[in-house]
Amino acid sequence: DVYKRQIHNSGTQLLSAINDILDIVKSESSGEDLNVQEIEFGQLMHRIIDGLSAEAASGGIEITNDVQQDGFRVRVDERKISRAMSNLLSNAVKFTEPGGKVRLQMASGENETLMLSIVDSGIGISPEDLPRIMERFEQADSSLSRGFEGLGLGIPLARALIQLHGGNIDLTSELGRGTTVQVTLPVISGDLA
Repeated sequence: DVYKRQIHNSGTQLLSAINDILDIVKSESSGEDLNVQEIEFGQLMHRIIDGLSAEAASGGIEITNDVQQDGFRVRVDERKISRAMSNLLSNAVKFTEPGGKVRLQMASGENETLMLSIVDSGIGISPEDLPRIMERFEQADSSLSRGFEGLGLGIPLARALIQLHGGNIDLTSELGRGTTVQVTLPVISGDLA
């Protein structure tokens, strides 16, 4: 029974990695189709956080969500943008040590955009490694792969999917002090103040 569960989990992880690779390749090709609809972005973020709350709690990580649940709308492919945001939040939780914190904040940006910040108190990234983690199959430090699982696809996939929506992603970090991921997306309507 234990072996069956391990085989199933390994198969699920492999399928997820293959889907991530396919999504990156499709998003970089000109033929990628978006199933765009108008959604409440705050509600989407609350659902994603609910899905990660058990993992965060088991790791002793506090998630603070300052995002309003209602009040502004975006036109996105909900499945794709949900995947991007899930990857970013999952990374924040994964690379934050027990007792650490992850905080979500939102503000209105220029030119009718929303700016979502995911701020963690995790292990951080050195300045020279920041450009590397935006590339596929890269982690900030190869020695991290011994302590943290992953293929290095989460951030590149999130970036590709966010850019597909006309948005942008920016990272700032300090080694040993945490990382801030800032996502910018066009807004249809709403007051973020």
